[in-house]
Amino acid sequence: MQPMKPSAQRLCLGLLSPVLLLGRNSLAAQEVPLERCDRLPAIRVEVAGNKPMLFLVDTAATSLLNLKSFVLGDAREVEISSYRGTANTRAREVSPPEMKIGSYHLVGVKMMAIDLSALGASCGRRIDGILGADLLEKMGATIDFKRQIVHFMTSDERREEKLIGEARSDVEHCMAALSAQDEQQLAECLAPELTLLTEGTVAYPRNQALTWLRERYLHAQSRSHAEAEAHIEAHAANFHVVGEAVLFAYDLNRTTPGDSQNENGMAMCRKSNGRWRITSISPASSRAEMTTKR
Repeated sequence: MQPMKPSAQRLCLGLLSPVLLLGRNSLAAQEVPLERCDRLPAIRVEVAGNKPMLFLVDTAATSLLNLKSFVLGDAREVEISSYRGTANTRAREVSPPEMKIGSYHLVGVKMMAIDLSALGASCGRRIDGILGADLLEKMGATIDFKRQIVHFMTSDERREEKLIGEARSDVEHCMAALSAQDEQQLAECLAPELTLLTEGTVAYPRNQALTWLRERYLHAQSRSHAEAEAHIEAHAANFHVVGEAVLFAYDLNRTTPGDSQNENGMAMCRKSNGRWRITSISPASSRAEMTTKR
């Protein structure tokens, strides 16, 4: 077993800061300012590389184009939904070659074009289309009326969302195994080698890491009831992607009839053999620092 250098320990514990900085840069790159057409929110959309057009943003409507802005396409009768309900109308099916909103690109989208003249007249500006719930959801859009921006999810954010969703599911299963004191299931949660960032940081093979967990949490003696059965509650939160790994915070409470101990810290997991496994644990406090109540 090779001790981890102090610099490596500091690096692991400091991983969260660059993750948050990267998240902010990615967010800024996908923020698009909102405009107003009277009281209605609107946004600029480039279609096929032309001058930006004005689209209303309506989370209760289907995405539409203005028939007077897009004259090509096959005409047919369709149902159009909005906050006022559903109505039949004549429309053309149009497939713009490309739509660009900020740095987000939509290619090959089929949309209906209807006459939106009345809508434009009511707000005093020409309306070229409506960005509705269907496309807003597809682009992972979040509308911030206080800041007057629309944020569109980036490819990096989509990847992070996917990784965090997978990791969270497996880690919550592991927290449940720890709470249930199920050593067999807990062993499946550990990577073949587990790094423990404690007073003397070392890397343990899985079986030795399980022994460490068993002695620290599952069968640790109570000060007032040496043989008393312990009740454990373990939870995980604040997941962040770090490269191909996911960093998360954990909180653990262990109680016996006479004692109560609490521990929190950070842990990291990676995906191997089809599931996310814990690769490192860094308690925020040592065993001697835990608070004991009678």
